[in-house]
Amino acid sequence: MPNRELNGWKEIAGYLRVEVRTAQKWEKPRRLPIRRLRNRVYSSTDALDEWRLTESHRSKLSHKPMRFKWLAAGVAMAVLVAWLVWLATRPGLPATWRVTESTLHVLDAKGKTCWKKSFPRLLTRYYQGNYYTRNVLIADLDSDGRGEVLFSEIPAGIRDSTSGTLHAFSAAGETLWQLPYGEVKIFEGNSLPPHYESRILRVAHVQGQTYIILSITHNRFPSQVLLINPKSGHVIEDYWHPGHLNAALIRDVDDDGEDELLLGGNNNPGVGLGHAGLVLLELPFKDNPRPLPDHFPIQFTGGAANRYFLFPTIDAAAVLGDSPSIRRITYQANQYDITVEVLGGQVLYQLDQDFALKGVWPGDGLLRTRRELQLKGHLPPGDVVGLGTVLAFPATPNANHDAINIRFRSITQGRNTR
Repeated sequence: MPNRELNGWKEIAGYLRVEVRTAQKWEKPRRLPIRRLRNRVYSSTDALDEWRLTESHRSKLSHKPMRFKWLAAGVAMAVLVAWLVWLATRPGLPATWRVTESTLHVLDAKGKTCWKKSFPRLLTRYYQGNYYTRNVLIADLDSDGRGEVLFSEIPAGIRDSTSGTLHAFSAAGETLWQLPYGEVKIFEGNSLPPHYESRILRVAHVQGQTYIILSITHNRFPSQVLLINPKSGHVIEDYWHPGHLNAALIRDVDDDGEDELLLGGNNNPGVGLGHAGLVLLELPFKDNPRPLPDHFPIQFTGGAANRYFLFPTIDAAAVLGDSPSIRRITYQANQYDITVEVLGGQVLYQLDQDFALKGVWPGDGLLRTRRELQLKGHLPPGDVVGLGTVLAFPATPNANHDAINIRFRSITQGRNTR
């Protein structure tokens, strides 16, 4: 077609087949070929045809990267949606746990499984009821805001030929370290094989350091209390106790700003019923025992107790051959409540902040057992005597030593004659 002049926006818009306002908007941003003269606009058909070709090429170039931009945006959106779905469904941090026949299941606060570990057949009753907090512990051991998992593996054949192992797992379930239990211990010429199970598992923070406290018990009588480095699993110090330990309390006993460790159980090495025992240990343990008096009845323990207390054994226990043991230690209202179990019943002792005896209350079940023994002629008539005595020692004694029993009897007889 021959070139011709176009005068005014109306002709220009008509040739481009758009509205006048559209043509006017294209002038600057899309470089529409317009001439101005005396407040009028002009163009030509050749100029507009050439502009159309150039504009079409530019549009193709600009639309190609736009397609890639939309594709990239779509991929990014899909990734975002997938991440949000994963975030909503993924398990949280370890908060609780359960043990089946051979598997430890670690769960988050909503009950979702974080991870699980399989072991040889476990002694499942050691992870239920009163044992629940004894063998598994979730705690932040490295101050990273996430809880690591400590698991005490108690094999089904623990009392026959095997021993337990303490496992440390990260919050993600990775194995950090393992610590097999026990060592051979010789007492009065008898060699005790290392068949140990855990009874106490705690974490303490002392002098800016974090420690794992683990008490393991032989199936006969000795207990080993371990102070463990939480990062490596190495044993820093240990303390040997002549009997099972079942209860623990960590608190600042002497008001020095640092926690100490109270442990309770049964002191019963060798022949005899022994006595319920309460031991106070510094944290970390001190391997420098105080000078002891001559003939002090201490024959077994390693490490150093700060103080030690023995509780009397009720007469009915001697008749039925049952050993008393501390099962619970609590502190409230400036006093310690010490619960001693024997013959299926309980005796509650209350001690002040300096461990002086404030009161003692035998439970009804224990008194009923005692009355039944009296009716059968196994005990003389009369009330319970001798429970109001708690003996204090500067170190851990052998509670079956003759000197201990003589001391308990002399105190009881002295009170009865007054």
